[in-house]
Amino acid sequence: MKNTRYNLIVVFGTMTILSLIAILTIVIDPYFHYHKPLPDFHYRISNQRYQNDGVLRNFDYDAIIIGTSMIENFKTTQLDELFHVKSVLTPFSGASYKEINDNMQRAIGYNKSIKMIVRSIDVNHYFDKVNDMRYDDSFYPKYLTNDNFFDDVSYFWNKSVLFNYTTEVLCTYSKGNGSVTEFDEAFNWNDRHEFGKEAVLASYERTGMKAEKIMIPTSKQIIDFKENIDVNLVKAVKENPEIQFYYFITPYSVVYWDSMDRDGKLDMVLQAEKMVIESLLEYENVHLFSFSADLLITADLNNYKDSIHYSEDINSYILQSMKKNEHRLTKDNYEEYLKNVYYIYSTYDYDSLFQ
Repeated sequence: MKNTRYNLIVVFGTMTILSLIAILTIVIDPYFHYHKPLPDFHYRISNQRYQNDGVLRNFDYDAIIIGTSMIENFKTTQLDELFHVKSVLTPFSGASYKEINDNMQRAIGYNKSIKMIVRSIDVNHYFDKVNDMRYDDSFYPKYLTNDNFFDDVSYFWNKSVLFNYTTEVLCTYSKGNGSVTEFDEAFNWNDRHEFGKEAVLASYERTGMKAEKIMIPTSKQIIDFKENIDVNLVKAVKENPEIQFYYFITPYSVVYWDSMDRDGKLDMVLQAEKMVIESLLEYENVHLFSFSADLLITADLNNYKDSIHYSEDINSYILQSMKKNEHRLTKDNYEEYLKNVYYIYSTYDYDSLFQ
């Protein structure tokens, strides 16, 4: 009898504690899975793949900046001022086209007020396949991105969430005034890195010999890539003509183009870029920009911390250019643009960078 009573007390006590933990996390909701931030608390935004879906699901906005680490230094305040919108910033570092598209499509489903999306098109992901993801399935918190409440136990009975996020928010009561980390600061890494030639070359391992053979995409690669473009770049554009899509091809430095030239991949990359451009320019709600032919950006290594990651000044310049309609690709100019890019990076004196 005593054992039965003791067991009941243990079971009831355990269930009570677990219920309180679940209720606490659900009410505070540090990942914004159920609701927007509560008044009188301060919420820290720092965990992209765990919080971005909640931001897209429950925040008030009519514009999105979405993409890889190439968008992390954008300022939503600048976009808001230039285009008279209210935006959120949701980067997914290293993401494939599919991951970005999946999140963008969910956002469109969550929020019928979206009128503008700024998205990076990363050159180094041109040959992703349609279902490619950067990590395996176990890496992604699918319990936060689906609509199944029952697997939310991984969220509200999560020790890391409880001690690193829920209790942190709870301790800010009456100090937060309903605030969250500013998007201008949440993922910005500009002040944490060195920029310039020395920093870029220190992170770059140059191949010893230039490839003799020029690589061209196989028929299978072309089919796979076209499917990736259609599903993960074009589909959202086609299905949402009321949304203006501001896509930009990421401006990598001349050091990146050196690697493409030495590996014999320059032609291959630009063939892929041509397919991207032609596919997107079929739609009037696409505003497509590229800065690859601007050597004031790509040849000035003071703009970069490595061969591809540029400073926040370049992010700012990209938004200003979008507003001014500069560096925009059109049906009338894209072929000339591609010729210029090929000429620049097939004739560039790369050796001078290493002297």
